[in-house]
Amino acid sequence: MKWRRLLGRAAGPVGLTAAWGVRKGLSAAYRKRTGRMPPRGLADGTPMRHALLWSVVSAAALALVEVLVQRIFRGADDVKTDDVPTKRSDSGTNPPTA
Repeated sequence: MKWRRLLGRAAGPVGLTAAWGVRKGLSAAYRKRTGRMPPRGLADGTPMRHALLWSVVSAAALALVEVLVQRIFRGADDVKTDDVPTKRSDSGTNPPTA
C-alpha cells in the first residue's frame, strides 16, 4: 500500500511536466502550421478568432492531460461507480424518505 501513496504524491509533478510538454508540443505545432508564434493575447495584433481558437484547443488538451494523469496516478479505476446515488423518479414508485 505504501507504493500507492508514493504514486499519489507523484501525480502533481508528473502532471506539471505533462502539461508543460503538451503546451510545448501545441506551440510547436502552431508555429509549424502558421509560421507565427501562438497568441499571447490581443495586444500583439492577433485576431480575436485566432486567440479564441488557441485558447479552446490548449485548454481542452491540458484538461485531457490532467484527467489522464489523475486516473493513472490516483487509482481512479478502484472507484466503484455503483456507489453513486441516482436520482429518484417522481412517478410515485419510490416512497419518500424522512
